[in-house]
Amino acid sequence: MTACRPPASTRTASSRSVPRRNPLDPGDDDLTPQQYDAKLRELPTDPRKLLAKVTADRHWIEGAREEGVPHEITPADIRAYTVIMLYLSRYGTMPPRLEAAMFRALALIPGVRMEQGVADPAGRVGLGIWFEGGHDFAYRRYEILDPKTYRYLGTRMVWLRDEYLGDGPEPAFRKGSVGGTALLASAIVDRPGERG
Repeated sequence: MTACRPPASTRTASSRSVPRRNPLDPGDDDLTPQQYDAKLRELPTDPRKLLAKVTADRHWIEGAREEGVPHEITPADIRAYTVIMLYLSRYGTMPPRLEAAMFRALALIPGVRMEQGVADPAGRVGLGIWFEGGHDFAYRRYEILDPKTYRYLGTRMVWLRDEYLGDGPEPAFRKGSVGGTALLASAIVDRPGERG
């Protein structure tokens, strides 16, 4: 799955293009699958302790070090939401108690919202979870969960206003544009490279 990240610069119809300091994007794949698994196994199953662990983890505070892309320190609430959604999106199977703790932890984060009836690009309708506030993005990004099993289905981005990239005269995304991803399958396999 490819993360949709904010552009290096952005502007509104009435402003000049200015560089944007990008927030943490843990979807940068800066850890190996084994390192992600080790981090997952260290997480507590108590929702409050889970939030404390995620918000205090130096890896998620400092973010991936990409050449030429400055990162700001992401506020703890946004960081906790982003990291928990990263874990939920990456793992087809997770210890049930830990998965339950993640959902309970999400409910404790101020600004987390839920909408029913949000569709992924494959047309599956689920619960759309999103974070209200924080950075001034031109779009709302929903993380979509199956309404019965709570398995991760994908994402949906809905542009709330025109978004201009660089100095072009036309918006790259018009208000009302929609994009997203769909996780169609995941499996546990015996060896790297095997398909389930």
